[in-house]
Amino acid sequence: MGFAADFCPLCRNIQTFSVCRASESESLALSPTRLAVDGPAFYQVCQTCQARMPSDPSLFAMLRPRPDDVLNLMDSTNPAIGDTYSQRFDLEERLSHTPRGIPREQRLALLFEPFATLAWEVDELYSATPSWSTRRMLMAAVPGILPVVALYAFTGNLVTVLMCYAVALVAWYVFSAGVRFRRPRVMRNRIIPLLARALAPLHPSRRELDDVLKMMNELNHEIGTRIQASELLVAMPQFNRRRRHQRDQRDQRDAGPC
Repeated sequence: MGFAADFCPLCRNIQTFSVCRASESESLALSPTRLAVDGPAFYQVCQTCQARMPSDPSLFAMLRPRPDDVLNLMDSTNPAIGDTYSQRFDLEERLSHTPRGIPREQRLALLFEPFATLAWEVDELYSATPSWSTRRMLMAAVPGILPVVALYAFTGNLVTVLMCYAVALVAWYVFSAGVRFRRPRVMRNRIIPLLARALAPLHPSRRELDDVLKMMNELNHEIGTRIQASELLVAMPQFNRRRRHQRDQRDQRDAGPC
């Protein structure tokens, strides 16, 4: 549909988003109740971290047909975003200096936010229902059975049919194994780094992370059981070092030449 500027809870900043109309399967995946009727009609994708979240295009002044510099998009698509998120930006500034200097309830809400943003993606990754690629494979398998049946009717050779069936079973096993290996790879290379980057400014304790993971588990989200607090604690220091380096560079630019 178009592009707009909005706040990304994973990047913790204003980013460029592409706004799209949700298909039935996408609406189901983003539904808080796992029912398509409760899912969003639109979603938006952060062009920096690729996080997908529900969207309401009516909140934007307009949508631009092409991506642009985020400052230009702010002016044209979301001019009120500075006022809308002014308190959040003040909070982020406080966190950069005193990560634990905010009330516990507020910290818990900020810790919960990135998990809730990525919960649907992990649910879809571990879903027992076929994904679009699996369905496409099953649809492709139907016409593949017809030549086997025709071959059996023509030759009456049961051995040939059984061999074809065995080949199909092996192919399905290979595909299933690929899905199983893909899941931990996606968690390791995408989900955990995104969470670690979003959580790093908060400097969470293991207990806090365990509490949030327990909450996600109680809400029946796969993310509550597929991630360990230790994995996040190991991944966060590199992002904290990067943020400190960026902050030092920003402070040097603001100070100007001596």
